[in-house]
Amino acid sequence: MTKLPVVVMDNGTGYTKLGFSGNNEPSFVFPTAICTRESVSSSGRPNVSSKPSFLSSNLASKRGIEDLDFLIGDEAIAQAKTMALNYPIRHGQISNWDHMERFWEQSIFKYLRCEPEDHYFLLTEPPLNTPENREMTAEIMFESFNVQGLYIAVQAVLALAASWTSNKVSEQTLTGTVVDSGDGVTHVIPVAEGYVIGSSIKSVPIAGRDITSFVQNLLRERGETNIPPEDSLRIAEAIKEDYSYVCPDIVKEFKKYDQEPDKYFKKYEGIYSVTGKSYTVDVGFERFLAPEIFFNPEIASSDFLTPLPEIVDTVIQTSPIDVRRGLYKNIVLSGGSTMFKGFDKRLQRDIKRVVDKRIQDSEVASGSRATPMEVNVISHKKQRHAVWFGGSLLASTGEFYNYCHTKAEYDEYGPSICRHNRVFNSNEELIESIRDTRAKQLQACRQRIALFKGLQVESFEDRALALEKIIQVVKSFIRSSSSRSSLSPSATSNATSPTAVMNTYIAEEDIEQPEGEKEQDDEYSEQLFYYLLTILRLSVTCPYADVRQTFKDLLNVLKETTSISIPQPRHSSPSHFISLYDIFSLESTVSCNQIVNYPRSSNLSFSPWSTSSFSLQNEENDPSMPDNNTDTSNNSSTINTIPENHHSVYFDFTGGRPSDEYVRQMMIKTYTEEGRLFNLYRILSFFPTFFETYHVTFTKIIKAPLGPLHRTWKTYIGIMVAAEQRCQYLVSILKLDFLYNGGNPDWLKGIEHVPIKLRNISGLILKLARQPWSLQSEDVVELLSGDLGDAWSKGELVQVVLIIGTILGLSSYILGCGITPEIDMSGGFCYPGGHTKGGIENELDDSHSHQDYTESEDMLFSSDNGIGLGVSIDIEETTKELISKLKSKKNSTLKEQLIESFEKLKLNNNEEEQPRKELKQSSFELPQSKEINSVYEDLQRFIDPELNEAIKLETFDSSQHQEFMLGEYCWEDHGCDLANYYLPGIGDDLVTEFTEAISITDWSIFHPIAEEVVDTSPLRYAIWHYTQKIMGVTKEDYPYTDIPTFLNERTSRYLEVLCMSPHKIQKNDWCNIGISLRPEEKCHVNLLIASARKQAILCYGLSLISEV
Repeated sequence: MTKLPVVVMDNGTGYTKLGFSGNNEPSFVFPTAICTRESVSSSGRPNVSSKPSFLSSNLASKRGIEDLDFLIGDEAIAQAKTMALNYPIRHGQISNWDHMERFWEQSIFKYLRCEPEDHYFLLTEPPLNTPENREMTAEIMFESFNVQGLYIAVQAVLALAASWTSNKVSEQTLTGTVVDSGDGVTHVIPVAEGYVIGSSIKSVPIAGRDITSFVQNLLRERGETNIPPEDSLRIAEAIKEDYSYVCPDIVKEFKKYDQEPDKYFKKYEGIYSVTGKSYTVDVGFERFLAPEIFFNPEIASSDFLTPLPEIVDTVIQTSPIDVRRGLYKNIVLSGGSTMFKGFDKRLQRDIKRVVDKRIQDSEVASGSRATPMEVNVISHKKQRHAVWFGGSLLASTGEFYNYCHTKAEYDEYGPSICRHNRVFNSNEELIESIRDTRAKQLQACRQRIALFKGLQVESFEDRALALEKIIQVVKSFIRSSSSRSSLSPSATSNATSPTAVMNTYIAEEDIEQPEGEKEQDDEYSEQLFYYLLTILRLSVTCPYADVRQTFKDLLNVLKETTSISIPQPRHSSPSHFISLYDIFSLESTVSCNQIVNYPRSSNLSFSPWSTSSFSLQNEENDPSMPDNNTDTSNNSSTINTIPENHHSVYFDFTGGRPSDEYVRQMMIKTYTEEGRLFNLYRILSFFPTFFETYHVTFTKIIKAPLGPLHRTWKTYIGIMVAAEQRCQYLVSILKLDFLYNGGNPDWLKGIEHVPIKLRNISGLILKLARQPWSLQSEDVVELLSGDLGDAWSKGELVQVVLIIGTILGLSSYILGCGITPEIDMSGGFCYPGGHTKGGIENELDDSHSHQDYTESEDMLFSSDNGIGLGVSIDIEETTKELISKLKSKKNSTLKEQLIESFEKLKLNNNEEEQPRKELKQSSFELPQSKEINSVYEDLQRFIDPELNEAIKLETFDSSQHQEFMLGEYCWEDHGCDLANYYLPGIGDDLVTEFTEAISITDWSIFHPIAEEVVDTSPLRYAIWHYTQKIMGVTKEDYPYTDIPTFLNERTSRYLEVLCMSPHKIQKNDWCNIGISLRPEEKCHVNLLIASARKQAILCYGLSLISEV
């Protein structure tokens, strides 16, 4: 007979976690609180001599029917004013067994809704729990609830097992030091091979409630008069959870707040629970002082003065000497009070200082050198509910039942059998459980992808059917999660539209969930999260209006009728630097108030940006298009004005510039092939002919089954390169591709987890990225002549160089254009209140720990706060001079007309400033620089630490380094042939790409004048060849003396930074590149830099391979 899932219950001082084995998260999390009508005896012991069977109702008959009148969890907190509120657990220990039994009763029957006699139970216990307490627990479980079996697990051991999901864990072991800090108490517990070293355990009287109380006192002492007395505790708790973090230096942090209060002080907005009035509370020093009491407890109390790092060190030092190294190496965090940002890094640093000081003193005393001690503090994404998750893993293994005490054993021997519990030490079983979990995640992921693939079709009817199926699935997930509130209808429907169907599904009456499915609630919740992320992305970026509108309506209905937290886009535009007003719309309609006559490309018969190259009639007949009441019967200019009821137009505002059918069909084709329209592609759509060529080469190099390398290897190499460039956008996209195509999630823990062969190319990547001129043939020979199985072939190295060049060039373009994270990925979405969470790229990455990562100030490119590069230049005057020089190259006499046209352009820009300002004030504002090109994880793990120190970023010096002469080896004559030899056709495709990049059009920069145009080829070639000169590549027949004519000091400096350090580019640098350009013209400049860099990298790498 198949056993039902084990019930896993983790009862903490502050919160209780309930669920079933095999799940990733608990099904229910609520306060460990109970409200009763009567007062309870101070003894806290039951008023009956024995524990009768719960099913016989003797408990109620002996203590009165009022015994059944009680509430637990959030319901108890809500009724605290009318009933007696009690907390049955104090500082980790059960203080009132009568209340605890009632609490368990409702937990099982009301929340889990299972029959206890059909399940085994796993309960957790704090360290140093007494045998008598275990006997009492067994007595209640076996006699009152008649459970099949019981296992009482030590919380610290379960927390160690849960830490295996961290990317910092190199060995899955049950030896380590657990720092478990919940709401009521903090314990530091050493564990050796699954056994708790009881004599060394330390308890710290500082935990979540103490921090909340400290914040409450700080606010009171500061005189925050806006805080309602009834809500003061709740407000303090919200500030603790939403705003607090651990700082590295408290003195420096005070100075930062004093110097820039506007940047660091926050405001908490709340509503008075009694009157309903809104109020605000200033949040200042409490942000970093709250968790500081762990490290400087004297600021909160004089009763306890020992910092947490010293306690951890003392615990390990009092443990047996043969396990100390393992305890230092594996310090695991557990519990909600360890979730503060920076907590792990601060704790590791402070412990390391204590250990190093002791080792240093020992060396001085002994006169000999001691072996360094590795200190490693582990944080992971299961940290908040680590104990429960560890119990879920343990209970899901087949061996678990062998360690449980059964009902038959209890009946024979009595409760004394539970005084001791056998140690569970089967790592293999737990590893197998983790593999099963990954397999379930992959299956759910593929099912979701297949379902949404039904939207990647041109047929409106087929998309409508796919939308119905998606809405059905979303509804089933909501219905299956019993912790969600019931859904209510928001609108009655009309039958045929997908929106109406959606409303019908959401409005249907809830069907009671079968008991066999209840244990999957948390799994459904996680899957629902990824469905909502995909729906959110498509509601904004799908090129089909019917899909966007249906998903917008779905999200609105869920927001209004359920308690589900709905994610929302964090950025309105695909670029931090370019307003959505300047981005091409997803539709072939105009939503801006002014026509810009863009010049057409030389190889197109019509302009990709023309407002007359598409048929309005076709749009009217397209059922996927939104209704448009604007009169279009007159000339084309009538559709270029914002109608009076423009707010309705902005409801689905996808860009301020019209896309003609050429651009729109290109975006549709990309979406139908890949299932998403990347923000990168939205920006590249400024250059549609280049984009088509580039998409071909990128697909062949990274994705297509072309060449000797597997797709996952190619993608991982791309991750290594993008991580070196600090390009989070590319890392996230490539991680998603890596995992979806069967990549090993363990590789994402860091470079030490990949095969040696793959790790060996770290030096090649770093040299090509930081100092390509230093690459020697010996570097290539070393890769070709490695150990058996670790050596690279020539064909593989050619493919590697193509990947490196492609990702390096793409990183320059992405970071230079400030492209925002994808909506469904880390940094691309948030929840109401600004809360963030790991994105869809982490769905299959169990090793990933999503955390904010702050770059140091020296990583940013100084742009003098808007003046630009510290060089005082009049941009408009410089631009006029540049145009004049370009015109003089063609012996033109139209200089005066050109300047006049430029002045008109300036005038036009001023005229449109007001409507643009109105748009930006609504939802299209550019972010502050601190959000631009942000990094959301530790990318250093993909870089070899030793080589990272040895190979530094350098500037090319012709007096010290040899120049690379294109006359001896160039791409067109040499590199192309080598690439074609190993990867047929790719060399020719890259020739086309480079040619298109440098000559997209002779007129892509500046505006045309009358019938004349400005030939910008001298400027484009100056950008191209100066970029390559920065990298030590020289073209003999190019007049480098012309470069200062076209590139001023500021522009030259911009090229240098974007070429070699693109992660430093910020908004001010984009705004001040030295010449006055429109957004798409600046993108063209970035494209020239990126392509020139890519070609130079390919020449360096392939030339050395061809020599070997």
